[in-house]
Amino acid sequence: CFCNGFAKNCTFSRELYERTGHGSVCIDCVGNRGGPNCERCKLGFYRLPDSEGECLPCA
Repeated sequence: CFCNGFAKNCTFSRELYERTGHGSVCIDCVGNRGGPNCERCKLGFYRLPDSEGECLPCA
C-alpha cells in the first residue's frame, strides 16, 4: 500500500493501474484524508502548506 501513513489496508484497481502504472487504492483513510493514496484532504478540510499531518476542518 502507498497510503502516506493514513491507512492500513488497500486493494488493487486495474483501472487505476492502467491509467497510472500503480493500482494501490487505500481503504478507510484517516486524518480527514481522501484520494487513492490518502494524498489529499476530503472536501471541507485543508492542510497547512508545510504540514504532512491530518487535514483540518475549514472554518
